[in-house]
Amino acid sequence: MEKQTFIQKNNGDTLSASEWNGLTAYVNSAVDAINAGGSGSGSSALAVEQDELDSNKKIIKIDNVFVGELTAKGDKGTNVNIAGDNNINIEPRPAAGTGEGKNTPGLENRKGGNIALKPGDDIEFWAHKRGTSKDDEVSVKIMTEVPKASDPSKVDEVAAKLQLNTADILLTSKDKQEDADEMNITVNKDTNTRGYLKVRAQAIDLRCEDNGGIALQPKGSDSNNHENKIKFEHDGGDGKEFCTFNTDKTSIFTNEYRFNESGKVYAVTRGALETTYKVAGDPNSGIKKIDYPTQADDFKDILDNNKSCTWNDIIVAVNYIKSQNPSLGWTAAA
Repeated sequence: MEKQTFIQKNNGDTLSASEWNGLTAYVNSAVDAINAGGSGSGSSALAVEQDELDSNKKIIKIDNVFVGELTAKGDKGTNVNIAGDNNINIEPRPAAGTGEGKNTPGLENRKGGNIALKPGDDIEFWAHKRGTSKDDEVSVKIMTEVPKASDPSKVDEVAAKLQLNTADILLTSKDKQEDADEMNITVNKDTNTRGYLKVRAQAIDLRCEDNGGIALQPKGSDSNNHENKIKFEHDGGDGKEFCTFNTDKTSIFTNEYRFNESGKVYAVTRGALETTYKVAGDPNSGIKKIDYPTQADDFKDILDNNKSCTWNDIIVAVNYIKSQNPSLGWTAAA
């Protein structure tokens, strides 16, 4: 429908039949366009339809494509649902240059526009519409575009860094269907392939606020077939390695060692390795763990009181040996 040219009429002027017919036809076309949700030639047709199965729901379509719903919830208000038959993109103004400048029109490095979510309560991500192969997870991707290595005229989509600006982070598994008291954090570098986790901070405090322990569980061997280790290093990991151990060796290297003089020292043994299965007694269910039997004191070590003494016993004995063998160059500790 094209816009009509306005012709001024004065009192006493006549209105011809053709002018009247044209005006009536134009008004009828305008009403038809409004009822169809459009605004004339070249415009999208907006339609709001009543849901046949729910009297409280209105369906919104543009060019007969479902884009949303309005559902009345009584005195609670109205739910607004935005939908699409493909992707839904929210794209504010992009940044210019480095994006480090102020929001000033024409600025060379003007920052981009923000996306603000201002919920009255929770923000929820639901997975049940993702298909049965992945309806138990939601994948949140932080991506950027970089020139494609093989063809710089094209782009690759690659993972980008995520910065969270928040006062604190609370992780909860209270709505978990099973094992709600346990939360697993997995680092993947590919599907079912584990990656490398590095945590960097000014200080790191691992603390159990309730009954619980801290377990460090390295696995496997390195490329030289050496069993992987737990290592403690000073100066940010680039300095002195002062404590390293695995099931093969224990190395503690410091300038001084202090132990409770009344503390007992045992020479211990371990029982034979035993295997437990995911389903007790069923070797086809997969191995859950391979471990030494736990003793009555909740440790794996088998103690023999005939093979024990205190640290004070050791110091006294060594000092006595030193005092009795001056020819060896030994002297008792001061």
